Amino acid sequence: MSLRLSSLMVLASLFATTPLESLAAQANQNESVELSPAEALAELRELAELDLVGQLIPKGRSWVADGALLSKSGEARALVAHALHEAGEREEAFALLTVIGLAASESPWLELERVRLHLADDQLDSALQLLANVPGAEGGEPTLRYPELVDSWLLIARTFARAGDLRRAAKAAQEFVKRAPLHPGAPTALHLLATAAVEVRKPELAQRYLSRARELERWHQVLSARRLQLRRSPDSPLPRLGLGMAWMQVAEHDRARVEFERLVREHPSYSRGWFHLGEAHRLSGDLEAAYAAYGRAVETDEEQHLARFNRAMIDLMSQRPDEARSALEFLVRIPEVESDPRFVEAHLHLSKLYEAAGQGERAQAELQRYEELRAAASKSTKDE
Repeated sequence: MSLRLSSLMVLASLFATTPLESLAAQANQNESVELSPAEALAELRELAELDLVGQLIPKGRSWVADGALLSKSGEARALVAHALHEAGEREEAFALLTVIGLAASESPWLELERVRLHLADDQLDSALQLLANVPGAEGGEPTLRYPELVDSWLLIARTFARAGDLRRAAKAAQEFVKRAPLHPGAPTALHLLATAAVEVRKPELAQRYLSRARELERWHQVLSARRLQLRRSPDSPLPRLGLGMAWMQVAEHDRARVEFERLVREHPSYSRGWFHLGEAHRLSGDLEAAYAAYGRAVETDEEQHLARFNRAMIDLMSQRPDEARSALEFLVRIPEVESDPRFVEAHLHLSKLYEAAGQGERAQAELQRYEELRAAASKSTKDE
């Protein structure tokens, strides 16, 4: 959510109150007329997550102003305050977090942002008091004020770590990762857990945490790149395809499916979108929806051989042997399919289908071809 302070100071100077800013604010207000509060809040979240501070600050200032679209949203105020504080506008940031008349459900967002600002100023005691109910002299564990907000767990983990209490920090970080394993803050929590593991002399555990942190950092870089590409080229199919595939990479098939469904709705002749929608349905366990999506992939591109193969596999699982055999026979007659290791099992499945139909010679021939192709594929792998 942060940029380097020097860059942000420049941005802050650009956003100072000037006639130009008034024009920008007016433009943002006109834009917000067409947005619902939920849509505007989603926009601020995305701008924050993608570090697009140059867009977040003017839009946010306009939308959280008195009487504006998000003036009563604690989360919106927190997002704008965070960006302003990072840009060096400390007083304005704290002013946004001090407001009377918000609903009780909105206050936790303001409290958590105050915690972040106190941590940035190294005010650990103030941060802890805002985060948790701290027991008196009798001792005991602090209890979070807002455990339902997952960021609370990371913030208290960071507070404990900064105070040198790695045991409590690790406990909170572990809970955070459990609740939000793909959160942008998860790498930070994993690094903290690695530090705690080193402290108790568990180097192998520390290495596992660090490996997972690096893996997540790389994935978030890819995800952010795809989201930025999509913002720049919303009408191009490739960025949304890439975004869906990024979610597939971490087995978030439902989130991927949403992206692929929108992709094929906007680009109904885009075969790759239909294929990957089929994959998302298949990996979610909805085989009939996968079958239909694979079918559209083949309709829009006859060379979608993997989609045709996957349909045949679903036919087999659904006790439709005639349909499966027809598709597999079509595939094995295509030279590039015959030489592709991904389709070797087509011959094995055909062998079983012919055996079940009482066609022993054809079954034996397909089995032999399967063995030949499997041996060739194995040899090629060893040579590499």
